[in-house]
Amino acid sequence: MSPSLRWRGALVNQHLGEAERVLIYEPHPTEAGRFQLKEIRRAPEAGSGEERWKILADTLADCRAFLVAAAGRMPLGVLTAAGIKVIEMEGLIEEGLSAVYANRPIPAPLQRRFSGCGAGVSCKGTGTGCG
Repeated sequence: MSPSLRWRGALVNQHLGEAERVLIYEPHPTEAGRFQLKEIRRAPEAGSGEERWKILADTLADCRAFLVAAAGRMPLGVLTAAGIKVIEMEGLIEEGLSAVYANRPIPAPLQRRFSGCGAGVSCKGTGTGCG
């Protein structure tokens, strides 16, 4: 199965601190308005604090935007300072990509704004990004 078909219907539904991999997409060469999976990149290991997010920023340096369900203050600050546009949303990846590539805002029903960490109560990640 081709990568463009295998990942159709995939969702943006994971907190950045829990991500072990990042899916990199590009416009489909023959299907206008569609996207295909270009590659999968490993996210840096959890537990190194701010350094983790600097490494991730380097990993994403060639990307126009980064779609996540939620991101804590530290990773959001580090990625934004590195010029990475972080978009918090939930829903189909293709819908988010369509908006990004058309330079439009994410549709309102997909928008999400992370309001805070559960201060260890509901946070499962160990990436020290919620601080």
